[in-house]
Amino acid sequence: MVFMAVAASVALMAGAILAVPGLHWRAQVIVSKFKGDLADIPTGQMLRWMLPNSRVWLGGLAERPNASAAIQNIYADDSSAV
Repeated sequence: MVFMAVAASVALMAGAILAVPGLHWRAQVIVSKFKGDLADIPTGQMLRWMLPNSRVWLGGLAERPNASAAIQNIYADDSSAV
């Protein structure tokens, strides 16, 4: 009975991750980090940048796990930096 409840919970979480774009790219970035593709990004910093409304966009890492090519700072200019 417990196994069925755990299996159902895992299936629901997997479905949510696949269905919600914001969760999907974050899961892909975490998998890339665990695989060692993003060794140059400190884990704590990466997790902070993955939060909603972060000023650093990591969504590009889901398709291109290269920190130099995919990370974007959303500051348009000096006046937008607070």
